[in-house]
Parts: sequence; C-alpha cells; structure tokens
Amino acid sequence: MREFGSWWLVAFCGALVACGEIHGKSNVDDGGVGSDDGASVACTASATLRCDANTLVSCNADGTAEVQRACGLRCDPTALACEDKVDPSNGFAAQLDAAATEPSVNITANTNVDMDNGFNAANGTLAVGTLQVKAVLVAGTGGAPSVIVVSVGGLSVAANRTLTFGGQPGAPAIAIMSAGDVSIDGTLVMINAGSMTGNDPCMGASTAAAGADNDNPGGGGGGFAQPGGAGGAVVAVANGGAGGANSGTAPLIPLRGGCSGGKNSFGGLGIGGGAIQITSGTQIVVAGVIGANGLGGAVSTGGGSGGGILLEAPAVSLTGGAYANGGGGGCGSLSGSTGGNGDLSTTPALGDICTNGVHGGSGGAGTTPPTNGGAKANTAGTTDYAGGGGGAVGRIRINTVDMTITGSGAQSPPASLGTIVGR
Repeated sequence: MREFGSWWLVAFCGALVACGEIHGKSNVDDGGVGSDDGASVACTASATLRCDANTLVSCNADGTAEVQRACGLRCDPTALACEDKVDPSNGFAAQLDAAATEPSVNITANTNVDMDNGFNAANGTLAVGTLQVKAVLVAGTGGAPSVIVVSVGGLSVAANRTLTFGGQPGAPAIAIMSAGDVSIDGTLVMINAGSMTGNDPCMGASTAAAGADNDNPGGGGGGFAQPGGAGGAVVAVANGGAGGANSGTAPLIPLRGGCSGGKNSFGGLGIGGGAIQITSGTQIVVAGVIGANGLGGAVSTGGGSGGGILLEAPAVSLTGGAYANGGGGGCGSLSGSTGGNGDLSTTPALGDICTNGVHGGSGGAGTTPPTNGGAKANTAGTTDYAGGGGGAVGRIRINTVDMTITGSGAQSPPASLGTIVGR
C-alpha cells in the first residue's frame, strides 16, 4: 500500500511540473529579486506581461520574478505600456511639458487679459495682470482661430474674483496648460476672442433692405452645437435670414468658439462666444463659474452663438457651473436696445422687445434651442424692421481618465464626455 502511494505522489508532482511555471503567491515589486515568499517565478526576461488595473506587470532582467510599476495615468492593455502623462487635445503637449518649471498663477483681484494686445511674441509671454506668463502663438487649423497657449505651474481664481479673457472677433483663443491643479472658485470668462469669423456656415445669414420702403428683415442667429434661430420676415416683402448651421466637433478639435448673428445695414453686436481650453496634468476643480457666452444682437440682427469650453485632466470636479449660451436677437426697431447676452445660468437670453412688439428671438441655453425673430407686417410708406433670430448654444467638452466627472454643477449646454489621451 505504501508503494502505491509513493508512485501516485511522484506521478502527481511530475504532472505539476509538466503543466508549466510555478508562481509565487505575491507580485509585490521587490526590484527584481524574486517574490516575497522566496518561490521562484519563471517568465521571459525583461518582457512586459500584462496590465493589472493601472499597474504594469513585467518580468525582471533574469527571468526569475514579476515586478510591478504603478502607471502615472493608466496602463494600456493593448500596447502593454504605461501612460504617465496627459497628451493634451489640439497638440499642445510641448506646452504642457514646459509648464512643469513655470510658477503658478493665483488670481486674487479682478483681472482682464487682452487677447489682441497682451501677447508679446518676441518675449514669448502673455500679460495676465502684472504677470508675464510663458506663452506661444499656435496657428489654427481648418479655419479655426489661432490659439495663445500659456504654460503655468498651476492656476487658481479666488472666490468673488473674475479672470476675463477678451478681444475683438478674430482675436486668438486661449489654451491654458497647467502642470498642477486648476481651481476656479471665482469666475473665468471668455469674451469674443476665439470666435469664428468669415464665411463659416455657422454664421447667421445677413439681410439687405428690400421693397420700396427699404424694409429690413431680421438676420439669422449664429449656430454652433445647434442651428441658430431664423430672422423674422417683413411679410409680403422679404424673408428673414437663415440661422447659422450646426458646425464644429464635439471634442473641440480644432479649438474654436461660436459664430456671429446675421446683420443688416443698421445692426450688429451679435458676436459669437470665445474659445478656451484648460488642460491640467493633475485635476481641475470648478466650484465657481466658467463661461463663454454669445452676445445679443441689435436692430434686427441675430444673436451670437455660445462659444467653446474644453476641460481635460485625469480628474475633473464641477460643483459650480459651465456655460456656453447663445445671445438674444435684436428687435424690429431703431429705438430698441439689444438682445440679452448669454447668461451664466441655464436660463435663455431674451431677445429684445421693441415698443412696436416685434421681438428678437431668444438665445439657446441648456437643451432649449434658440427661437426665431418676430415678423413685421408691411406698412406702406414706412420702413419696417423684423426681429433677429436667437443664437444657438456652443459646446462644452470634458475629458477625464475614465469619462466621468464628480459634482453635479450646472452645464449649459450639457457637456459631452471623453477619455483623456495619455502618453
């Protein structure tokens, strides 16, 4: 009986050896010495083996143990490689890398940044208050505006303080590359700069005087993430201008803002919202407000569409608000004021309402589309004006390591979510 038992044990152990490698119980990184219980681990020397969540498991140099490396961002199971750094959208990796040696920018007083005149190409800086921040001008692609890309160690905007980036239509957009945390406790707004110009299909259609009395139909509202509102007609004389088309891309590649509303010979002001990208190598926390809203039109012209806001970091918290709302259209009278500018809320901007009752269209906000401008009945012997269409919402994009954000802050329009790219 003992002889049978010995034979069985030998055969069983032999089968174990024939089945393959014998692994130790622990995979703790010991610098390649071996597993912590002293058992050997047979593997191909220096080979990468697998991803365990965000840990890359490899074989040591002599093939005797598995070693682990925690990846800075994520472990790519297809390439079997660590991604340790954020690769920013729109090709700004060099500027993010340069941010590692730059100081942080802390906004503790209301600060206006002039995107038309604040950039010094010779020195490679942008004036932010009293600071000269490292910056470079990058040409836009596909008709998008140029972008001033700044590199900072970190960025904070204190509560009850506002950091404003502004410029004329056609001024560069802004991209902030931060090595460390970005914290917006106050307000950060982008006005006009980075908005689209020229003949982009998102522009609201302009109108010309028509008929014997030089009547003025309304201009169309600017479009972006949705079409703009149509301008009102002067009934039996001329139709209003069409709203601008849906355009651009959800990921905001290339980075761009909104579009202006259509004009007539008397009106204007319905400028599209600007464009801003904030990329952090660590996290973005928005307890305050970020806005890139369109402006209201005047005298029968369309409102501008909301702009573009792109936030990306391994982790993003939004407990405040992010807004890219459209502006309201101008009303049908020379005596009117202007349509409402896009608001830092989820409430649509109202079109202007003249004493003759001919209103401009409301701007888009949240998931509510813009409305058309009011029509005007033709009155013989009188120059009549119809209302301009409302501007559409812009685009908000948030990229994180896992396509999720924390916090239930307001988003107008709702942000599209993406996965941050690593390298």
